[in-house]
Amino acid sequence: MDADTKKEFMLMLPELFAVIKNKLNLQTIPKIVLKKDIDNSENILGKTAYYNPADKSITLYILNRHPKDILRSFAHECVHLYQHENNMYGIGQNESNDVKYAQNDTELRKAEKQAYLLGNMMFRDWEDSKK
Repeated sequence: MDADTKKEFMLMLPELFAVIKNKLNLQTIPKIVLKKDIDNSENILGKTAYYNPADKSITLYILNRHPKDILRSFAHECVHLYQHENNMYGIGQNESNDVKYAQNDTELRKAEKQAYLLGNMMFRDWEDSKK
């Protein structure tokens, strides 16, 4: 993203987090890692983001992505932080190395469903409030 877009993105990210933090009553401010990974950006099915329960960090892959999509991914990962803080779905307890965990682990599948629904809706509500 160009310098002006990055500046705007860096202002919006904490604003979005403040709304999510309030709605979910989050107790933790996650460490946020903005990752520029060329190989990942060239992989159509590459990673977009992930939550690491070990250090309560959120990594966002930013190279060659629309800033809006990165913000949406951030909202999704914030739901995983919420799930971890509230001991839901085993987040942070039994991390799986199974690439198909969302299909093979019923609890982690529930976690993903909630993160997609709640994360996307919180993002959409925040986005609509900006218009």
